[in-house]
Amino acid sequence: DNIEKKGASAIPKSKTFPTFQERDLHPLLCTYLSNDGVMAKTIFHEKSTKAEEHQKWIHPDIVGVKFEQRKNKTCNSLFSAINKKDTLRLYSYELKRCIDNDYELKKCFFQAVSNSSWANCGYLVAFDINEELRDELARLNHSFGTGFILLKSNPYESQIWFSAKEKSLDFNTIDKLCGINPD
Repeated sequence: DNIEKKGASAIPKSKTFPTFQERDLHPLLCTYLSNDGVMAKTIFHEKSTKAEEHQKWIHPDIVGVKFEQRKNKTCNSLFSAINKKDTLRLYSYELKRCIDNDYELKKCFFQAVSNSSWANCGYLVAFDINEELRDELARLNHSFGTGFILLKSNPYESQIWFSAKEKSLDFNTIDKLCGINPD
């Protein structure tokens, strides 16, 4: 089997996995997001300072920004832009190749919850998911606010199953993450 990740024993061996890596999906997700006006960037966790390695689930796979109002072209800095109400939204995306069972769903979902605490909206994104998990995903979305996107090989066919609940930006965590990883 082509699984190369730790913890793969939690996934049934009968499932056939594609031979691509998770990062191979980043361009698909970024294409989908750009269609909605979100500018997205992969975060390379390997560039993080080594002193923070012990912290799990601190970095999302992809971050995104959407400028809601671009009427004021005189805004010269990000700081002045974010001080204006409803100017931009910051997003966090945790991307997975496959979520096949309830255990994997919970692990992936709470990873997305953890590494999106700083953002206006956080999403778990999967290329393949067991459809029987939809009700549990709805429950988790309702309880914790993290959304879910089903990514398709044609990114324009991707679907938001559950929208993320909007929350305020956590500037302390944003500052900490920027210090850990300037990417």
